[in-house]
Amino acid sequence: MNFIDVVGLTALDLLILFGILRVERRVLWLVLLLFVAPASLAVGRWASVGAHWAEVGVSLAIAVPLTAAWWLVVGRRLPAPTSDNIKVYGRDKLPKPKPEETDALRTEVSQLREETQRLEAELRRLKGGQNGGKRPEG
Repeated sequence: MNFIDVVGLTALDLLILFGILRVERRVLWLVLLLFVAPASLAVGRWASVGAHWAEVGVSLAIAVPLTAAWWLVVGRRLPAPTSDNIKVYGRDKLPKPKPEETDALRTEVSQLREETQRLEAELRRLKGGQNGGKRPEG
């Protein structure tokens, strides 16, 4: 039995099992058809040609308990994936902020500019030695 084969097959099994658990339920059939079936066929063909069924069995025996443990510890608390909480970032235009958000941001920017000017003036005053006749060290 080859250890490298077991590690690689276990990683593939974990990827497939996590994908099945975290896919949106209405497209599960699509994932099974386009991801699980080709991977299973490729692994089955590889195992039958090279007589690697022992590695396949060991990797499944490792991956299934690991996935079950992950699901019991973490997976049950995760919200079920839906189209509402799946975000796809593309080249579409970004949504425009609401007018009240724009006003709040402009107000905050002007306050930050005033504070920056005040701090710069204080820094110039301190560097110029106008702090009681003592020049700051440094």
